[in-house]
Amino acid sequence: MIPSNVRPIKKEKMKKKETEEDIRKKKQLKAKVKARSSMPFVFEVPTTLEALHDMIATHASTGADASLVIQRIYAANSVRLNKNNKEKMQNFYDVLLRRFIAVGDAVHSSGDGGPDLGRYEQLTALTKILYKMAQDSPQCAGAVWGRRLGIFQKALAKRLRDSELVSVDGCDDD
Repeated sequence: MIPSNVRPIKKEKMKKKETEEDIRKKKQLKAKVKARSSMPFVFEVPTTLEALHDMIATHASTGADASLVIQRIYAANSVRLNKNNKEKMQNFYDVLLRRFIAVGDAVHSSGDGGPDLGRYEQLTALTKILYKMAQDSPQCAGAVWGRRLGIFQKALAKRLRDSELVSVDGCDDD
């Protein structure tokens, strides 16, 4: 028997909260399935980082989807499939290096980003693809790395030149 001063728990509210959460999860699952099913298997090779980001924004909803887009670009346009893809894939290698830098900077500034972004997994996938591309065409990878390291060196030299050097001892002998 329930005493008269105790209200019974309304089961409807508990069920309603659970159903709202279930509905949200179902919507997310549908969005993921739709994104994966509508994602083509063959992509054109993007020539700029912005083009890659546009492609990822169009076809991916999570970090894993973004990695899948990049994997499909590599698989469909590999140098091993067609030697004429060498120049396109060299440009794509440079785009992937810049994407790697951008994702690494995002990890440094704001962490992994949760399960949806999965920046660490994106870095892992990018590393694997960059390695495979370097195995396919080592001369192209070496040329891209040489250019990218030159850019890093120039940027560092400019930062050092522009910074003010402060005296460490701070005392005068006069």
